[in-house]
Amino acid sequence: MLGWRPITVMLWITLGLALADESVTFPLHQKNAGELSLSDVEISDETPRSLQWSKVTSQVELPVEAVSKLGKGDFTISLWLMLGSAEPAGGDVLFAEDRQGNGLSLAVVTRSGATSSLSSNRQLIFSLHDDSSDIGWIDHGRPGQAIYVHSLAVHEGSLYAGVCQPGESERGEVFRYELPNQWVSVGAPDDSNAVTSLASFGGSLYAGTGKYRLTGSSLAESSNNHRGGRLYRRDQDGSWQPVGELLDADAVGGMVVFKNRLWVSSLYKPARLYSWDLKGVWKEERLPETDRRVESMAVHDGKLYATSYDNAHVYRFDGNSWMDLGSVGENTQTYAFACYRRHLYVSTWPSGRVFRLSTADGWEDTGRLGDELEVMGLAVHRGRLWGGTLPLADVYSYREGGPWTKSGNVDATPAVKYRRAWTMAVHRGELFVGTLPSGHVWSTSVGQSVSWDHAFPDGWHHVSIRRAGPEISLWIDGEQAGRSTAIGDKRVSLENVHRLTLGQGDHYPFQGRMRNLKIHAASLSANDIKRESSHPPR
Repeated sequence: MLGWRPITVMLWITLGLALADESVTFPLHQKNAGELSLSDVEISDETPRSLQWSKVTSQVELPVEAVSKLGKGDFTISLWLMLGSAEPAGGDVLFAEDRQGNGLSLAVVTRSGATSSLSSNRQLIFSLHDDSSDIGWIDHGRPGQAIYVHSLAVHEGSLYAGVCQPGESERGEVFRYELPNQWVSVGAPDDSNAVTSLASFGGSLYAGTGKYRLTGSSLAESSNNHRGGRLYRRDQDGSWQPVGELLDADAVGGMVVFKNRLWVSSLYKPARLYSWDLKGVWKEERLPETDRRVESMAVHDGKLYATSYDNAHVYRFDGNSWMDLGSVGENTQTYAFACYRRHLYVSTWPSGRVFRLSTADGWEDTGRLGDELEVMGLAVHRGRLWGGTLPLADVYSYREGGPWTKSGNVDATPAVKYRRAWTMAVHRGELFVGTLPSGHVWSTSVGQSVSWDHAFPDGWHHVSIRRAGPEISLWIDGEQAGRSTAIGDKRVSLENVHRLTLGQGDHYPFQGRMRNLKIHAASLSANDIKRESSHPPR
């Protein structure tokens, strides 16, 4: 057992802190809010007392010395965490960065608007990110006979891919990824040629099906003429159970969870929008505009946002009415969403640009991705916003305020007009990308990350992150939930960190409660972590 003694200190607004050599503790439940460096954060009177985040501006600034002294060395960081009821669930928990892009991030992330899918729901992820431009890509092969990986989502610890297989005797299938590079079919929900959308909701995996029109990607049309446009749930016995159908629609477009309902849109006309709840109620929802299709959907700051293939507008729904946020640049279509550093971003065609929603509901141009025409999947990962493109299926990355930088290519199929880097998901701490027309799935490695690919549970839970040499690991309630080893022992340094924050970071503002943050300048043993987690807040 390591001989550590946590020292409790207060967060003073103006005074510097002399930190202990071994560890420091921030109780996060002091009753006198004036002694805490808080911004729109409350001290909860509920038992146990804790810091409570309830606004998008809520944050706590911590003394940077608490992590800068860790440098490249071993550490263990732990705290008690409880999610709030705000949507999207979770948010940024702990964040640190220096001016070169090195830092760390701990967050609970719901990734909606990953083109057509809800690619993760309350996923816990820890990252050590750096400013490296040396970005490697790994080909994880082709699920079945896929020509198009149309959807990706993590559910109950696994990565799933929904694919288009266009042959007359083929069907759209869902595949589960198994190490090292194996794709195992978990079945075809119906006879259509594609599974166009995936989502994890209420403990089950849902799939939307479609008759995908390959001519839209300048490829030969599928010889499978069966229509889709249906929603299915995968039951515990592995079977796919139909739960709803989009009237007269050939294909599902996007899916998202909003107000405890799974919302489902149509890919092609006629424009349709439905929702489903866990009581089994399937109902038609109002569209933003008559005959305007809702494509990608995301929840941001408690409201539902939607893009459209019928114009370049974005629409916002507050639960009662839709608001038109106007045209996004000189475009004709809007695609995916991602929330990066509190702001909502959207991708477009045909300018090949990504735009950010300003606080005044205007659209700010963040730049073009090379000479590309269309930007599709977006994802926040390891301190950057990533975007996939057409016609070359390149992937670009972006740091706030900087240019979009080419970070690799994921489909080099010859003699075709269009290649797509279509959808994105994070699994086992890595960013995965699905493609057309090769039908392969790729992942990238830059920095170091580890994720727990389950829905973070309700109630109080103890979370620990540990670096021991080249390995980082993630622990929940005293049990190891994942680990990652740095390539070539390249460890991210935290010595020049100039910002250390609770509640704000790379994703979206945290909503919930925290207590007892401890930062140890040592790699604690599994027994020590277990012991810390055995004393829940009272």
